[in-house]
Parts: sequence; C-alpha cells; structure tokens
Amino acid sequence: MGAFNPVVRAWLSARHHCPAVLVTIGVTIGQMVGWFCSFSEGLCALMGLGLLVCFVYRRPGALISGALLGLMTATLSTAEHSPPLEGRDLELLVRIEEIPTRRAPGEVSFVAREMVGQIRGLVRCRAVDLPWRNTGALQRGDLLWVRGDVRGIERPRNPLSWEGWLWRRGMRGEMKVVFASRPVSHGATVVDEVRDGIDRLVRDAVGESRGGALFLSMAFGFRDVLSSPVEGMFSSLGLSHLLVVSGYQVSLVFGVVFAVVTRGASMMFPVLATRNVATSVSFVVASLYVVVVGSEMSALRALIAAACLCAALLLDRRHGFFQRWAVALLIMELVWTWAFFEIGVLLTFAALAGIGMGSILGGRSRFGSTVWVGVCVWLLTSAIVVMWSGTFSAIGVVLNLFLAGPWSVLNCTVGVVGILLHAVRLWPGREILSFVAFCNEEITEVLFFVSRSLGSSTELEGAPRLMVSLIFSLAACVCIVAACKRHRVTMATRLVR
Repeated sequence: MGAFNPVVRAWLSARHHCPAVLVTIGVTIGQMVGWFCSFSEGLCALMGLGLLVCFVYRRPGALISGALLGLMTATLSTAEHSPPLEGRDLELLVRIEEIPTRRAPGEVSFVAREMVGQIRGLVRCRAVDLPWRNTGALQRGDLLWVRGDVRGIERPRNPLSWEGWLWRRGMRGEMKVVFASRPVSHGATVVDEVRDGIDRLVRDAVGESRGGALFLSMAFGFRDVLSSPVEGMFSSLGLSHLLVVSGYQVSLVFGVVFAVVTRGASMMFPVLATRNVATSVSFVVASLYVVVVGSEMSALRALIAAACLCAALLLDRRHGFFQRWAVALLIMELVWTWAFFEIGVLLTFAALAGIGMGSILGGRSRFGSTVWVGVCVWLLTSAIVVMWSGTFSAIGVVLNLFLAGPWSVLNCTVGVVGILLHAVRLWPGREILSFVAFCNEEITEVLFFVSRSLGSSTELEGAPRLMVSLIFSLAACVCIVAACKRHRVTMATRLVR
C-alpha cells in the first residue's frame, strides 16, 4: 500500500484544492464513453448511472458527477447531429461559412451551409481545376450554387480519424465539386472588411514580400499567404504552430496589455484599483484581437481561458492556477462536446499549463520566468505531438526554446503596434512594419539554411516513439511536481509574513 501513498495524497490534494480538475476528468471520461454509444445506448447508460447515484452514491463525488454530465452532453450532441447527406450529381445552394483555403494552384476548399430544404446542415466542398473566375475569389459569406457527388459522413469508431473530426464539426457530407456558379450574393462581414484592410495596409508598407506574408500569418492567422516551400520548412522544423493564432499569441497579447495598463494606471492614478482596470482592458483588447483573427477555434479556446483568469482576478478569488485552468477546459468540453479529441485543444491547454508552471518556477525573476515558460511549454506540447503523430525534430527543440517566443513577441506585439500606427498614418508605423518584415525575411533565410544543413523532423514508430513519449511525459511530470512544491512554499511564506 505504501507505493500508492503518493497517488492517494495527490488525489486528496486535488479534491481539496482543485475540485474542477476531478470534474473535468469525469466529463472527459463520460464523453469518451458517449462517443461509442448510440442515442438509445447513451440514454440507457444515463439512466443506469443516475440510478447508481440515487441509490448507492447519495452524495456523488466530483468525478462521478462529471462523468454523468459528460455522458449527458455526449448523448444530447448525438441526438442533435444532422443525418448524413449522400448522393451523385447533387445540386445545392450553399453559403460559405468559413474562409476558403487554397492549398494548391487551382484548388479551393470551403465549409458551406445548405440554404434550401428542411435540414440546413454543413457540407465540406472541395473544388479542383474549376474556372478561376468562379472560385478564385470566393469569400466567406458568398451565396452560390454547387454541383457534384457527395459522400455522407457518419460517426466512425475511431474518434481521432479524419471522418471523426468532420463529424464532430457537424458535417453532413463531403462534396467533390464539378461545377460552381458565380456568387449569387456577397455577405462580407465587418470582420472580413477589417481583415482586408489589414492586408492592404501591410502590402502598402512592405509590398508583396515574404516577410509581410509571415507577419499576416503569425499575427492575424491569414491562410494561404505563404508558399509551399515555406510552409514545408516550418513543418519540418516543428514550428508550424507559429503560423496559427492559438493560446500562446492570445495570452501574449493579454499579458502585454495587462503589464502596460498596470504600469501606466499606477503612475497616473495611484488611488485607482489598477488590477481591476488592467484586467478589464486586457480582456477587451484580447477579445477584439480574437474577433479580428476571425474567431478561429484555437483563439476562442485561449479567450475562454483568459475569461476564467479575469473572473478570478476581478472577484478576488485566490484559487490556484490549476483550478482556473481546469474550469476553462471544463467550459470548452461543455460548449464543444468531445473537445478532448482535438489535437488543437490539447496543445492549447498544454501551452497554457506550461505558461502557468513556468511562471511559478521562475519566481520573481523575469529572465528565469521566460526561460522556464519556454521549457515547460515545449515539454508539454512536445509530449502530445510525439504521442499523437510520432513527429520529433531534434533541432526543433532548440528553435522552440530560443526562437519561437521572441519571434511571436516581435510579430504579435511590435508588428501589431506598427500596423495600428500605420492605419492612422502616424510615424513610425510604416518603419516598424518594414523592420518586422525584414526580421521575418532574415529569420526565414536562416531557417532554410538550418533545414538544409541539419535535416528535418523524423517520424518515430514503435518502441522509439513510445520511449520518447515516455521521456517527455516523465520530464513534464517532474516540472509539474516542482511547480506544485514551489507554489506551496510561496503560499506558506506569504502566510508567515
């Protein structure tokens, strides 16, 4: 029994200090079970678990309550899902719901919603080698006719498959488009117009340069603005996450605004509750940033986490970091059922956990906190990537530790300030954008040299993959334990003082 004492102590500590962690674990287990159940099987499981709670566990714990809640949300999601759409040579009137992607010349893919019929579900359309005048300029909000063969999407047994990902997003089918009309109407939103304005401002300042395209991709999540060799190089070096606006970028914007407003408000208004003002302003700015990015799922995940942090700060609730982290993940799983199966969700919350752990381990030292944040984020995200896909890049270890953070800061803070100044025609907006684009160009050239000289990522399989995953996981566990001990020591010191 002595071998299980650390596990028992960890369980009791989590139940006392971080009850949301146990609820989140229970919700995850319940939704996992619900994935493999039909609607009728889910109802039966709900009834059985409900009877168990009523007659056996009169006061169910956080884990059982979470499992019941997770199974309930999974069953409801199964019932609400639209039936699959399948047929040959179907003609549909659709509205484009997301920004179209163009991975190769002559190809465009987009998610569209049916506009005719009782069921107005989502269909993923892929058009290849169609007339450019019809599909080359498609935008989100366009209404058009499409025709082609549709393959129905049903829930597969494997939740991590491509079909499983499409099914969770509510897709009824995949269409291979053989004809697409010109848009019947355009429905561009204010956000689309703002993004077009950002694109014009960047091109006005730096032209059609690769550095400007990298800024658009890294700071605002623009798709298909980079060439295939550049995207391939980022992927081979394990830096693809820099081309997607995720939790790291949103947290960076929130943190920078919080620091600036806190310093400025304390100097100008000493009697003002600077923390509350800084928290509110930071959250508003981060929300606007997410809206401009286009409300991508990765950015929304980080915004939910930031909202939980803001609530804790404004209400003066001194909960631990893992309590707030677990609450944010719990909200994610309740809003987007089966979110735990998404690699993006795992990477986002691993990055957020790494930021929190690194801040604790670094203490009051800014340099130490920066280093520890980089180490912890890299360990947690690398463990997930290796376990998920088996991809590992030795040189990517160094690049993620010493390059990813400063490069993101350059684009997401310095570059954003530059484009705001350039938008109102103030100096030195254009100069800042030119500097950021120049740095992006030079860093990319160095990365191309590194990729050619030192090789790219390797695909691990079998025992090596298991061994590397285990090493990363053990190292991450060591950092988690060290952060928990450091946090307890810090809190005890504060109480003594």
